[in-house]
Amino acid sequence: MSMPQDIRPSAAVIAAVLQHADAVEDLGAGRRLYRLSARRARTRPLREQLGRQAYRAAEVAVIWDEREDQLERVLEQPAVKARPFDEEAAWWAARGGLLAA
Repeated sequence: MSMPQDIRPSAAVIAAVLQHADAVEDLGAGRRLYRLSARRARTRPLREQLGRQAYRAAEVAVIWDEREDQLERVLEQPAVKARPFDEEAAWWAARGGLLAA
């Protein structure tokens, strides 16, 4: 019988999200939401930094309080397996173009 793994994101994963976020949203009141796309989480620098935990970086969002310069909350959502062209389709749709799915 194997021991259950700790499913909470590690400090290394949280630090990587803050350092390499490719999606940052201003939440107001000095708070920002930092996220990594699945594509970014698969890059070599992140895989080298996090090893087998790299996939977790795409499942974690971090709310950082800029005024207090501290972590406010860590949010988790399992990554959805997307078809390879979904990100491209979203890019085209955001620019008013069409791409058949």
